[in-house]
Amino acid sequence: MNNRTKGIAFEQYVRQILESNGIITQSTIASNDYGADILFDYQGYRFVVQCKCLSGAAGIKPVQEVIGAISYYHAHYGIVVTNTFYTQQASNLAYSTGVLLVDNAGLTSIKSLIDHFFFSSTYLENQEAPMEDWTIKDLMGRYNVSSAKIYSTFINYGLPYYKVGREYRFVPADVWEWERLQQKVPFGHNDFIFLPGYLDYSDQLRKAYKEARKQRNCNKEKEIRHLAKREGISLFPHRRTIILAGIRLVLIIFIFWLLFKFNFFLSIKSLF
Repeated sequence: MNNRTKGIAFEQYVRQILESNGIITQSTIASNDYGADILFDYQGYRFVVQCKCLSGAAGIKPVQEVIGAISYYHAHYGIVVTNTFYTQQASNLAYSTGVLLVDNAGLTSIKSLIDHFFFSSTYLENQEAPMEDWTIKDLMGRYNVSSAKIYSTFINYGLPYYKVGREYRFVPADVWEWERLQQKVPFGHNDFIFLPGYLDYSDQLRKAYKEARKQRNCNKEKEIRHLAKREGISLFPHRRTIILAGIRLVLIIFIFWLLFKFNFFLSIKSLF
């Protein structure tokens, strides 16, 4: 297996790990990728990923490449992933430029590393408006419910939190992941609230599927259909609504037809 083949296989391996953690990815054109092999959107931000399958330490070159890719793809953050480890120079450059480095030891836990990077103090220092952990008041606005509802329903359904004294606090990344997995919570007797993280993830999945169909990427379409089925997400929600409406209409017409036939039979019977 030559170096190019190894590199492609490693890139596919990284994509599989990301997508197994619910992150929808896009591949770049291999012959002219401008420093990025994989693109993905997470929490409303675009990330570019440079994958390096090497036999020795990764130096500053892949970090420089992903910095260029951030600009070219109008991304917010860059990640370099390698199957080995990084030189001290690469680590220093990545730290000073806000690039996440993932080595062989951290590859299988890349989702946790991304979450930590995304919401860490180092990341927040580079933001114009720092994102702090949410309070009950923040979630009241997010879900448009009362604080009592958050205590009685959302927390009972596993909404992750920690406490500072008597005050509840919520880590945004943990909340988003819980929303994606939980999908909805009861509201009232026969109603549900679909959670924002689930809706955002579903929208990302549909956009990725639409893009795969546009590019006629059959393998990507198959991967997304499998992922959507596993997550219980409809890739064509409007089509499903139309089909259900059509079924209801047919049932109504059938019921009226039965009533007409029954009344017609009674009127004929009354003549005799």
